[in-house]
Amino acid sequence: MPVLKYKTEEDRVLARREAERRCRLRNAEKYKANRRARYAQDPLAGRRKRWLWALENIYEITEAIYNEILAKQGGVCALCLKPPLANEALAVDHDHETKKVRGLLHKTCNSALGLLGDSAVILRRAADYLEKSRG
Repeated sequence: MPVLKYKTEEDRVLARREAERRCRLRNAEKYKANRRARYAQDPLAGRRKRWLWALENIYEITEAIYNEILAKQGGVCALCLKPPLANEALAVDHDHETKKVRGLLHKTCNSALGLLGDSAVILRRAADYLEKSRG
């Protein structure tokens, strides 16, 4: 019976990562030059790749569905009705319990809803508070 080099799959993965890390350290300048060249070619490639991953794996929608939602909203934030800044995508707003996508918002608008606990009651109170304070 052959002797296994690693006790678990996790040990094998960790050993491989460590070997790759040592390789990157030995060839640091080469890795930096390649990274700079890729960035010069497309500065937003890494961000776009992470964004596409999040669309598919967190929100379970495709880029085409994202674009459909954006078109239905007229290309603006569903909350403040302002367009996104240049080179910035609107955040996907979703119900954390049902995972259902509600719409696309600026990151700040989405954060505001989250800070208020996604509560319509608290949001109405906040609106009443602002209107009352303006006299």
